[in-house]
Amino acid sequence: MKIHNDVYYRLIDHQVYLRHVVQRKDYLFNEIVFDILEIISDNPGCTVEFLCRQLITQYHVTDARAFWEDISSFVDGLIQNQIVLDDAQEKEDCFENRIGRSVQETCSENRILLNATLELTYRCNERCIHCYIDDPPDVKTELEAEDYFGILDQLEELGCMSILLTGGEPTLHPDFLEIAKYVKSKKMLLNIYTNGYSISDSLLDQILALRPNSISFSFYGGDAKTHDAVTQVAGSFERSLKTMLICKCAGIDTYIKSVAMKQNFDAFEDLIKLARRLNIDITTSLVIAPTHGGKSADPYRLLDPDKYGKIIRMQVQYGLLPDKVSGHRADHFCNAGRNMLSFDPYGNIHPCNGIDFKIGNVKESRIADVWSKSSVLNEFLSLQFNQMNPECGKCKKRDFCSVCIGCVYKENGGKLDRGSDTCMITEAKQSIYSLEGRCANEKVYSPEIDRQ
Repeated sequence: MKIHNDVYYRLIDHQVYLRHVVQRKDYLFNEIVFDILEIISDNPGCTVEFLCRQLITQYHVTDARAFWEDISSFVDGLIQNQIVLDDAQEKEDCFENRIGRSVQETCSENRILLNATLELTYRCNERCIHCYIDDPPDVKTELEAEDYFGILDQLEELGCMSILLTGGEPTLHPDFLEIAKYVKSKKMLLNIYTNGYSISDSLLDQILALRPNSISFSFYGGDAKTHDAVTQVAGSFERSLKTMLICKCAGIDTYIKSVAMKQNFDAFEDLIKLARRLNIDITTSLVIAPTHGGKSADPYRLLDPDKYGKIIRMQVQYGLLPDKVSGHRADHFCNAGRNMLSFDPYGNIHPCNGIDFKIGNVKESRIADVWSKSSVLNEFLSLQFNQMNPECGKCKKRDFCSVCIGCVYKENGGKLDRGSDTCMITEAKQSIYSLEGRCANEKVYSPEIDRQ
């Protein structure tokens, strides 16, 4: 037996989180499964008999017969689900694909580092009008491959499972491919966020050979006119679309990431329809961040509750958002610094890549010390929602409020307060969902929508 090459797992809060990249399935198992997977991983080619004898010794089992039967049955299930590869016959499926937000929430609540973002470079071959990165790229001081190997070694020690390579345009970093390969060698989930504009056929072949967990692409319209006007690069739509389609056809989990803004508002539905026709998931942000240099994002923000509402309703109609919401807004802002960290091209550590202030630098401190001891990070984590503004804590619409703390910090000069779009977006959400939490003009997506 051996573990499938596209299976990744971590022990998180006494449970095993397992991701099968090719099947795009997630699992939660109890703690003993970690030992089962570790024995198989350390002894490729081992038999069920070998596994059971190792476990019986390790756990000092008294009823060896019953234990042997239980383990054998469970391993059969692992084989059936192709988590473990063997010649055994398939048996009835005994697993439930029930992971999702739960592992993110568990890690956030217990401050377990699950995700890390590596901004490899601020260089880019597009000039998107709304981009928050306006720093002149300092190529000479960018981290190199060996630096990132050290970062990934430390992240592995902390139990981090998922790595996002982004930028700028990450493929412009000269060591991009070596870094991506090292992520895979550490048995971490490799995720890539790219514009896909100038990836050569050779590089794309090598990326696909790594079998990333996911590749996401920036798109801003369903046609070249809208998209290219945002990127300010003629031909970027066609070239990026080609790269994205190749990834999709290769069986990689492929996504579109977009931003709704004044410049693409009228054509935004065309982008959603394009994604639907291609059977590619799309995530949409209504929030646009001010730049690192402090330039306002207002020229691109919708800044109109009716327009925000139209985009949200459109997402519900096409099945991109649930038609029903429930629950109450947590006191903390988001998962930044709770189950994730971000690293900029120069080694500075941030709670996430949308938050400017530094909590450390990999050249000066170990990541574990920053994660557990940084006074700046601890102060950030102590912030409560009702501290943003005296009116926020008692606001009747607070359950619909999803603030990007990085954006409001930048907009207000490092002060915690509402952004110019915060209440507008909240009002739009509240107006769409009824008191029962169901979308007021609900319309379930069907292929007929694409033909309108």
